[in-house]
Amino acid sequence: MIKTYVAGTLDALQAKPGRKIRFIHRQHEASTDLILHKMRPLIEHPDVDFVFSFKYAEAHVYSATRQHKPESFIPTIRGGEVKTIWTLRNDDIYLLRWGSPDFVREFIKGIPADVTQGCYYGHDGHISAREFTQLDPESPRQLEIQKHWLEWMLWGRFAYDPDYSNERIIPCSKHATRR
Repeated sequence: MIKTYVAGTLDALQAKPGRKIRFIHRQHEASTDLILHKMRPLIEHPDVDFVFSFKYAEAHVYSATRQHKPESFIPTIRGGEVKTIWTLRNDDIYLLRWGSPDFVREFIKGIPADVTQGCYYGHDGHISAREFTQLDPESPRQLEIQKHWLEWMLWGRFAYDPDYSNERIIPCSKHATRR
């Protein structure tokens, strides 16, 4: 890791002084303390924005609004003075046209803001392209994003503003019934 990622990044910074680099480390099975130790030259470099990427709910954002998996990770990155970009994965409900503003709001508000640089939402193993489950489909087949737009809108809006009101969503959900 030090001979590849760290050395290569430092070489690039030396070759082009003042260049800004966001270095995103996907935290998976390795010790967070070890990563913080090995990556310290990047973390301390003024032109490097070192952030972790961590699966906040593993792959199950719909399992519960309060997640326990990151409880050991959060204090470690606080101590290392770094932040994370949370991966919010839905590997459970691909077909259900889901939309619960209160669930998403509570989930997002449970994410610790002090160690968060952002989040992104999506699937692994499911492509939101043309729908493929209807027995009598439209032609061409509808895009999955058209079927599940309310779900995507909720995660996007609440990630941006967790206090986004249900009153602003109601007109959107009425529109959804016409699709």
